[in-house]
Amino acid sequence: MILSELINSTEALSRLMQQPMKAKASFRLAKTVKQVQPHIEAFEETRTKIVEQYGKKNGEGFVIDPESKGWKKYVNELEDVLKEEIKLNIKKVTLASIAQAEITTADAIILEWLVGE
Repeated sequence: MILSELINSTEALSRLMQQPMKAKASFRLAKTVKQVQPHIEAFEETRTKIVEQYGKKNGEGFVIDPESKGWKKYVNELEDVLKEEIKLNIKKVTLASIAQAEITTADAIILEWLVGE
């Protein structure tokens, strides 16, 4: 799995965690979230550093203008980070174990890495 797949699935994962499901699926999901969280935090820290490097101070934080000369470098570095391969040692949840959960088709597609037959 590449990091961008994980980053793109954080909201869908959060929504799934709020849904009722069987205890076994809930347990597996909790263990998955514990593994995923450090990757998300590391990405956010890295993204912040890249914004600070190429952006400008704006009040309490930094912003980067798409028209600035640092924009292309920012995008290239961010894309390189998002292409990083990450390994998760998870047990997938089954469709049957989350049958009670109401999720959108879009979320189901995004979370394909988490659900097995």
